[in-house]
Amino acid sequence: MKENKIRKRLVLLMTAAAVMSFIVVMVLACRSGRGDSARYEKAERRYMDKGVSVLQENGREEVKEYPCRSDGKEGYFYYKLPEDIEDNAVLVLPNVYQKIEVTLNGKLLYTYGMSQDSPYYMEARLNCAVRLPDGSGGRELEIHLVNTEKMGKASLQQGYLTTAGELSDSLLADNLWAFLFCVLTAMTGMCILAVSLWQYIGKAGDLSRIFFCLGQFALLSAVWVFTDSGLPQLIFNNSQGLMVLSFEVFMLMPVPLLQFVQLVCEYSRRALRVLVTGYIVNFFLQNAAYALKLSDFKKMVYLTHIVMVASITAIIYFILKEARNRHSMYAKWVLAGVGIFAGFSCMSLVSYYVTGGIQNEKFFITGFFIFLAVLIILATLKFQEYSKESARAAVLKELAYKDMMTGIGNRTLYEEHIAAYESAPRPEAAVVIILDINNLKDVNDRFGHRAGDELLILAARCLREAFGNRGTYYRIGGDEFAVILKEADAGEEECRRLLGRCIEKNNAGREIRLSVSMGYAAPDAGKGAAHIRELIEKADARMYEEKRRYHAGR
Repeated sequence: MKENKIRKRLVLLMTAAAVMSFIVVMVLACRSGRGDSARYEKAERRYMDKGVSVLQENGREEVKEYPCRSDGKEGYFYYKLPEDIEDNAVLVLPNVYQKIEVTLNGKLLYTYGMSQDSPYYMEARLNCAVRLPDGSGGRELEIHLVNTEKMGKASLQQGYLTTAGELSDSLLADNLWAFLFCVLTAMTGMCILAVSLWQYIGKAGDLSRIFFCLGQFALLSAVWVFTDSGLPQLIFNNSQGLMVLSFEVFMLMPVPLLQFVQLVCEYSRRALRVLVTGYIVNFFLQNAAYALKLSDFKKMVYLTHIVMVASITAIIYFILKEARNRHSMYAKWVLAGVGIFAGFSCMSLVSYYVTGGIQNEKFFITGFFIFLAVLIILATLKFQEYSKESARAAVLKELAYKDMMTGIGNRTLYEEHIAAYESAPRPEAAVVIILDINNLKDVNDRFGHRAGDELLILAARCLREAFGNRGTYYRIGGDEFAVILKEADAGEEECRRLLGRCIEKNNAGREIRLSVSMGYAAPDAGKGAAHIRELIEKADARMYEEKRRYHAGR
């Protein structure tokens, strides 16, 4: 006990010393580097604050707030460029699911979606980078927007001026939250899946499935946020493929989350299975409608939103029921996490419909990080509980199948192994050896039961030393042992020689010497595996025959 206390105090002292040394070194380093110019200074953005107007029924009106909506599905907006814009200037216009065309004095500078007539084509959410000719200062741009939705008007988001050299940095800065989320969540998801695989190999049951669902949900969330942000524009040039992938992942993303809750809360399993089925049906229906040119994913996204709202409502209801009826700590953890995540998800949905989907993933990202942290804590608690239960089960199994005196298998394990051998479709050939300690009763009477116990322990040790990993060993009675050898070609002479040598070695210097009677039975040559019960009966009969000869010769 004293050594443990000293060790704990030493660890605490070392930890405190390490923390203090870290703080001191960081303070010194920061003080020495004060005043340097290492920080990267981004070019200042010039937002469309002035000189923007929209063509309405009564003529042009100044744009005072964003997003600015026109009177109809088509809208014409005008932007008078500042006089002092730099060469290689770029106008970045956030665009949400609209066709766009930008001209300068009748000259086309940029177009997106205007010439597309494929029934599979969908306008994406992206940042339109309009490169301005040198000398454009003071001139007026015409921005033509077309909203292709059944309901909705053309809408202009506030853009900004930058330079071609700063364009990538600007896009990354706009999507920094999404970038960090994708990297951290993808790494977390892969780590969780690795834990799931480890638990699956260890036959952890539901625990491995819990981690698997968490890992799937994390990876799908990372993919959805990546495809729904402006990050793909830095790498890919196909907005359609990325947009369809975003919708596909969005439809499937809640499935592993529902399966996770289903594993944690018992009351909700049937209802959540129905919701999982709903998501899968929704997935196939939307895919079929898109493939058959009946509709596109943008127009059907409200179906996914309806199922999602139903899922959030059902999850909260069933977890409340679980927490109330079972007083489950895990249900309370999940309830807290789902409640927070549900709140942020609802804000994300509201933002999608109010703003047209401009950076609505920020709400999702914030809620997800909090939710994932709660789930990781829950999964860790589950893992600790499972580890304790596994250790307890291993001890109970050892007590149930192990002879505690000799350390080898007991009668229960022996009978189970024999039954398994009998039920095998193609049992392997085996050799059976039955042993009985000679004069154990006399030893107990003359020298006490402790001396007899030492002979039992010695007999088990000799069996293990003689045959090693070639077979399995059992104490099947008070002084009776059984050995089943996997090698059917192990001859009787060889077995007697190996066992006799070990007994002789262990008897050296002992006052009370070990003596055994042995019965051996093996399948007949060329006849394959014999019935195990027949071999046991033969070995048992031969052991008793040898025991009679032993007593007769005394």
